Amino acid sequence: MKTQKSEYSIPPAPAKLQYSFVSSVVLKYQNLKQNVKMKVNIKLSPQQLNALVFHFPKPPFTPEKNREIRVARSVLEKVSLKMQKKQLETKHEATLFSKPKKVSFSLEYFEAHYLEKFIEVAETFPMNDYDRNVLRLIKSSLNQQMA
Repeated sequence: MKTQKSEYSIPPAPAKLQYSFVSSVVLKYQNLKQNVKMKVNIKLSPQQLNALVFHFPKPPFTPEKNREIRVARSVLEKVSLKMQKKQLETKHEATLFSKPKKVSFSLEYFEAHYLEKFIEVAETFPMNDYDRNVLRLIKSSLNQQMA
């Protein structure tokens, strides 16, 4: 039995053309990687940091079967630990006569994403006006830098 060639079959591209296509894709990826900022920076006063850390969930957590929630929780645990450490450092640095300094954080893009999503959920719970405004300020700052 002879196999018939389909009139729609695509002949293989010459090796030189394949190489140029691959190299152009690699160059585009490298340029894109250089242009995309993968870090998000935020600056918070010690009071703002306290307000944010206060609203992080405390363990023990209820076990979740949903994969997305488990991923978000594991990322947020690292972010909350980082912020709690900074909070403790700023508590010990402050004295009666020292000027309060803003604390800066550098978050990975995915950490900033999940922090923003967490703040959206946390805003629905009852809290005082200052905490709500701080969370909105942080959320808008994250949103502007990630856009």
